[in-house]
Amino acid sequence: MSDAELLARDETFFNEHYAAFPDWAGFDPEMGIVQALVTSGNTSAISDRQLRLRLSRWAGLLAEKSRKTLQAVDFQIIVLVPAVAAVTNDLKWTPEERRQVQAYYATLAQLQSLVRDNQEMLLEEAEAILAHLQQPQ
Repeated sequence: MSDAELLARDETFFNEHYAAFPDWAGFDPEMGIVQALVTSGNTSAISDRQLRLRLSRWAGLLAEKSRKTLQAVDFQIIVLVPAVAAVTNDLKWTPEERRQVQAYYATLAQLQSLVRDNQEMLLEEAEAILAHLQQPQ
C-alpha cells in the first residue's frame, strides 16, 4: 500500500488482516522415505548413478528449504509477532505503527518468496527424477 492508503485504513482492517498468525506447511509424508534414505547418506543401494545424483541434489534443496523456512519462521516469531502484539494491545494503529508492521510484513513476504522459489526448484527436481525413472532402462 502507498503511505496514503496505509494511513487511510481504519483499525478494523489492521486488526483483521495484520494481527493474524501466518501458518506454515510442514513435513511432506509422501517424500519422507526418500528423504530418510538420501539424508542417511546410504545411497549406494541405488545402482543408477544419475538417480543418485538427482536424489542428492533434491536432498540438498530440501536442506536449503529447511534453512530458509527456519529463517522466515524465526523472523515471524521473534520480530513480527511481538511487534503486532504490542501494536494491537490497544486496537489503535498510529501512522508509525502502521508503517512498522507493513515493513515487517514486507520482510516476511521476501523471506517467504525465498522459500517459495526453493520449493519451485524442489518441484522441478522431483519432476526430473520422475522423468528419469520413467525412461526405459
